[in-house]
Amino acid sequence: MKRKFSLIVTWVLVIMLLVPHIGLAQGETYTISEKTRKAYEILSKDVNIQKGLDFIEADDENTLKEQIEICEIPAPPFKEEVRAEDYMKRLEELGLQDIKMDSEGNVFGIRRGTGDGPKLLVTAHLDTVFPEDTDVTVREKDGIYYAPGIADDSRGLAALLSVVRAFNELGIQTVGDIVFGGDVGEEGLGDLRGVKALFRDNKDFDGYISIDGTGHTSVTYLATGSHRYKITYNGPGGHSFGAFGLPSAIHALGRAISKIGDIVTPKEPRTTFTVGTVEGGTSVNSIAGEAKMLVDMRSNDENELLKVEAKFLEIVKQAVVEENERWESDEITVDIKLVGDRPAGSQSSNLPIVEAAWMSTRVMGQEPRLSGPSSTDSNLPISLGIPAITIGGGGKSGNGHAVTEWYDPTDAYMGPQKIFLTILGLVGVDEITEPLLQKKAEVINLEINGEIIKPLVPPYKEGDIIMIPLRAVFDELGGSVEYLADSKTAKIDYQNQTLLVPIGEEKVNLNDQVITLPINSKLVNNRTMIPIDILTDMGINNVYDVSLKTLIIN
Repeated sequence: MKRKFSLIVTWVLVIMLLVPHIGLAQGETYTISEKTRKAYEILSKDVNIQKGLDFIEADDENTLKEQIEICEIPAPPFKEEVRAEDYMKRLEELGLQDIKMDSEGNVFGIRRGTGDGPKLLVTAHLDTVFPEDTDVTVREKDGIYYAPGIADDSRGLAALLSVVRAFNELGIQTVGDIVFGGDVGEEGLGDLRGVKALFRDNKDFDGYISIDGTGHTSVTYLATGSHRYKITYNGPGGHSFGAFGLPSAIHALGRAISKIGDIVTPKEPRTTFTVGTVEGGTSVNSIAGEAKMLVDMRSNDENELLKVEAKFLEIVKQAVVEENERWESDEITVDIKLVGDRPAGSQSSNLPIVEAAWMSTRVMGQEPRLSGPSSTDSNLPISLGIPAITIGGGGKSGNGHAVTEWYDPTDAYMGPQKIFLTILGLVGVDEITEPLLQKKAEVINLEINGEIIKPLVPPYKEGDIIMIPLRAVFDELGGSVEYLADSKTAKIDYQNQTLLVPIGEEKVNLNDQVITLPINSKLVNNRTMIPIDILTDMGINNVYDVSLKTLIIN
């Protein structure tokens, strides 16, 4: 293996030097920063790192064994406790520190670095989509393994354990801390409750890797958002003949479904909707007193998701009015319940976390691929502005979310190898490489006109530049803020001044004059952030009190 890997490294380094622009499948080009390239050139030559990759390959059979064991522990939605307890024992056996199960049911422990680096969270999800009574016994035929959940995400959980063993085997000392664990509630109506709790209760994570599914060449770095609703119409009910003239819950539901089907959404960014399930009524000769539907809406853009949601809610309420008017009644009501909220989000493909996963694949002699937007545990941190990716645990699979799910372990070890290399690049190896992952920006307090303000996204430092939340600041100052969806531009009117801020660009327009900012504006948790320099350009007094870590605006 060692000689084979050395040959791969030599080939990769030649490619990196001769072909700085790597062509993507979609015809785009992808350029890796010199810092990332240099880090992986060093890592690829390190004898100890090569030993780590060799160990993971040798550990392949054991990893598959653990994958099967984990799969055969049922973990239906909201009932992951038994698998979580088993996984916590496995983490304990591997010697991680501060192992615990949090209030949501996540289990995790830490492998500490030197104390001078970032903190990286790495998890795979514990839950499956299958009901409690599903037979999860693993069956093998011709080298292929069959069982509900054998790949999603039993493979991710097992791959994570193999990576920890590799660290232990070699005694690698990283610069940054690594938190390894299993999270709950990734599937279905679990609504990402596990990662929501992790990032709610722990404010010091600087980056996140979700190990989900199989394969080892793709990198998911964009988040498809979704909103899911349970809609219940209620009415008086009655006999179809004797009580004819009463409004029907099913008829109200039908009115809504008909109009929902006529909603028009853009092709780009991709935005979808569907009425997934419908139920109601008690018999063929009864006026329905209750009717329900579950509705799923998705988009790669948070604003488009909000637009289709607004249309949907208007239709749902209008159906009540129309059904009552038809029968001159007021007895139809509707209960609207949000049962799923997965935020959409985007980030640059040239963040260190994306580049690290790309280069890890390259170092292994494989062709990396940037995947399109998807809905995974990474959605949550991406929406918060925390660098995050989702990568596979290795091998191949099919029939996901079906009882016929299968897993092919051919070259499966390449999944943990990629995870191992990606982590090393991000957190750095003591006395070998510096961390590519940056520590989270310093959060700054905000005071406007003598009052402490607590916006959803507070000001923060990006290097030496203070970034401010555009809407929160100008709302407090008495300005007007409007988002122009067609041009993805924020428009601010303030004291006879007009500011146009294209999202993600460094050039803005102030009173018909183009101004170049020190860094690009950006969206963080669906809030526009912009360098503080713009306040000075607009004649707005501002000062940063270093001792109080407070930005004062008057």
